[in-house]
Amino acid sequence: MKKTISALIALGIISPINFINTQAVEINCKSAVHKKKEYCKEKNETKYSEDGVTPIIEVNDWKNPPKKIPWSTIVEVQSPFESYKAVWDQDYKGISCFISCDFYEGFVSRWTSDQLAISQFRSSCALGPCRKNYYDISGGVDLLINGETYYLSGQNGLFVLNAKVRRAIISSGDNAKLSIRVGGSNSAIYNIGEETTAAVLKLILESKMEDEAFSRKGVQVNLSKAISSSDKVGPVIKRVLPGVVQVETPRGKGTGFVIDNSGLALTNRHVVGKFKTVKIKLNNSEEFTAEVIGRTSDLDVALLSIKTDNKVLNSLPLCIKKSPTVGEDIIVIGNPLGLQSTITRGIVSAIRNDEGSTMLQIDASVNPGNSGGPIINYNGEVLGIVTSKRVGMGIEGIGFGIGITSAIESLGAKVNTPNISYEEVEKLVDQGEMTNCQNLIS
Repeated sequence: MKKTISALIALGIISPINFINTQAVEINCKSAVHKKKEYCKEKNETKYSEDGVTPIIEVNDWKNPPKKIPWSTIVEVQSPFESYKAVWDQDYKGISCFISCDFYEGFVSRWTSDQLAISQFRSSCALGPCRKNYYDISGGVDLLINGETYYLSGQNGLFVLNAKVRRAIISSGDNAKLSIRVGGSNSAIYNIGEETTAAVLKLILESKMEDEAFSRKGVQVNLSKAISSSDKVGPVIKRVLPGVVQVETPRGKGTGFVIDNSGLALTNRHVVGKFKTVKIKLNNSEEFTAEVIGRTSDLDVALLSIKTDNKVLNSLPLCIKKSPTVGEDIIVIGNPLGLQSTITRGIVSAIRNDEGSTMLQIDASVNPGNSGGPIINYNGEVLGIVTSKRVGMGIEGIGFGIGITSAIESLGAKVNTPNISYEEVEKLVDQGEMTNCQNLIS
């Protein structure tokens, strides 16, 4: 018998590793014989968060998840950089492989309150055990919520669950049915299990309450004056560039901009994630730390307080009005792909109303890293905040931003101009009479 088993191992038909794993389920790791062995250590060291219910897993890269993930369960993820709650899901489409083969088996996803990570995996088998190889999803993906399609922007398998998507999941409630379409209309559909969907809904609802508690209400913003109108872009760029900053977290880089000389700055919520502090880099390479003092659950906006050591920062004037003009010339400044202080030009292509919030459709070129950057007019006034873009075969020049007035309102902030009180500004905005920001704040 021993000779037979040895021969099978030598041929690769029976793997020693697989043999141990298949037997592990029969081992009592609480017994004195086994409890100190390596194969029992992981089982004995299960950790839980402070609530005593949420499992804690340690993972550096979501693409290489731990071997034992509690699928469809909210877990607390701990990495060298941050802690956050997430849900893992898997749609297994493959079959077992014994002899040499190479085929796609399915998808694995990780959900947080504001982000979806998804990767396609392939099982490669030869003589011996099979191994999984993970592959990034190129381009965007579509999230289907009860059959309605929502496009998710992102890159390298990481996609933003924007405010509209989160609201749609919340409104669907217990009846929500989720699926992901990868690669356009002719590609695979990845179905999200009912347990995972329920866990994602709970995660988003908890995050909404946390955001509301975290947001600071009644912040006072003192607006800067705009420069004189000019047909040339150069003077505008020179004026506003020092106020545009790079926002960096351990998860990546984005853009932000200063709105008050005291150090208040705006960016996207998805840029800062769950971090309470971020790194700020100015156009002149000076670096500071900023505290995240507010985030919105309804819009993709975050408010920062930059710790400047009494240094006065260059703030950008805000164009407080309900709706910019369609066709208006714009400038976008940001850090696409980490290329700091990149300038692109375009127009306001359309004004979209998203459940009471103003969204700007723009044709200026934006890319990952532009998120959180300002959309400005030719007076150097901020019209909106870059938040996303549409990508795909044959799609060009479709970017989106949050109207600056909607962003300010979502944060509960108040603004004062040099010559007009907040009450007067608010009245004019509500009446739709603030159509020329330059005349009102200079």
